Amino acid sequence: MKKTEAPIATALRLAKAVFKDAYAANTHKAYAQAVKRFLAYLGDREADDETVAAFLEHEAERGLAPASLSLIHAAIGAAARFADAEDPRGRLTARTLRALKRRHAERGRGQVDGLRRKDVDAAARLAAAEGTLLGLREAPGAKLQASLPDRCSAASPGTERASARRR
Repeated sequence: MKKTEAPIATALRLAKAVFKDAYAANTHKAYAQAVKRFLAYLGDREADDETVAAFLEHEAERGLAPASLSLIHAAIGAAARFADAEDPRGRLTARTLRALKRRHAERGRGQVDGLRRKDVDAAARLAAAEGTLLGLREAPGAKLQASLPDRCSAASPGTERASARRR
């Protein structure tokens, strides 16, 4: 007797062309890989809120960062949407994802601190001293943006001296 595909797998196969055209190539590859892993994890089980939450827990145990878990969550939702199937993610999945993000917040690359004006000025001085902008494409724009508060205050009433400097 021939084994039938799970409904979500069949729908995914049929919707593949639409799915591929709806996202950028790298997003499609990442989503396709995530859905493939999810389908392998499912085996003969039905995709529902509990299995999606369990899969996210499983992937977190493998060491995935919160951003990767969010990508998996989004990929499963997108696959269901494009397959015109019921979204298996629910409240349990959402709670699980939030908890995993808190628990594993230290994983991944983390957030980068914003540039301070003194850092931008130092980078621009270094680039000028070396005679190159290699790696500093944004330095002129950043330096201009950093000087905007001075330029705005120069246009304020009572700052004739600052206005005279600009002439």
